[in-house]
Amino acid sequence: PPTKNKARTVITDTDGKEAAVPPLKAILDIAGSLSEDRVVNVRLNVGRVFASIAHHPVLEEDELNFIADIVEKQFTTEQAKEKGGDRDVVYFARQAISVVRSRTDDISLSQDDASLSLASTTTSN
Repeated sequence: PPTKNKARTVITDTDGKEAAVPPLKAILDIAGSLSEDRVVNVRLNVGRVFASIAHHPVLEEDELNFIADIVEKQFTTEQAKEKGGDRDVVYFARQAISVVRSRTDDISLSQDDASLSLASTTTSN
């Protein structure tokens, strides 16, 4: 299985403070910052990209939750716009939400299975 790169990217916040973050988190932050762009094609590509990368097994639950937060906010914001916002942005945000939920459900189920296996091993000894 793929392993996470332990390298860090140094970023500077608005106060000028530096922080080291994993490269994947930096990329997710950048992509997420585009979710409210004024250009429709930029916004719809946020959902499209997040839906396509959410399938990747290297993403952990906290990263999937980050993606879910971004696209759920984007979905809500877009639908609150006049005439329901752009239908393509809504479509791709909805698609990304669906993919992320599916992955987080899979993670939860595999954790439950691991707990059950551990419990049955402990009780059978």
